[in-house]
Amino acid sequence: NEFGIRKTDDGKVHEKLVARINNKILKHRDRIIQSEGYYPEDSDVVIIAYGFTARSALFAAQRLHKEGRKVGLLRLKTIWPFPEQVIRETGRKAKKIFVPEMNRGQIAGEILKYAGCDVVSFCQTDGEIIHPHTIVEQVRSLL
Repeated sequence: NEFGIRKTDDGKVHEKLVARINNKILKHRDRIIQSEGYYPEDSDVVIIAYGFTARSALFAAQRLHKEGRKVGLLRLKTIWPFPEQVIRETGRKAKKIFVPEMNRGQIAGEILKYAGCDVVSFCQTDGEIIHPHTIVEQVRSLL
C-alpha cells in the first residue's frame, strides 16, 4: 500500500498505486518526453523513427538532404508518454510522415492519431535491421 506494506490480495490497493504512478508520469510529461529533429525546416517528408531504426533513418535523412531533397528526421527518444504535441507540430509542417518500424506498425498507428497529414508506415519483421538504403528508397518513392 502507500505505506510500503505488501498487500498482494487487495486489488483496490494495487489499482490505486498504479493510478498514482501513472498520473505522476503524465503530470510531468513535458519534462519526460524527449526527441530531436534533423533538418526540420520546410521538409516535405519527415521520417519519424525511434530505437535502433533511428540510426538507419538518420543516415537516410542525411543522404537525402545532401541530394537536395526536403527530408527531415524526428527521432523519438521516448515513446511513453507519447509525444502528441511534437507529432502535431511535425504534421502541420510536413506533407507526409514516413515511419519505419521493426514491428507491425504500432507507433505509426499512434502517429496517425495526431499528425494531421499522410502517414506512411513501413514494417519489417524478418529479424533483420531496416537498412538505411531501404529507407532512402522508400522515401524517394514518396517525393
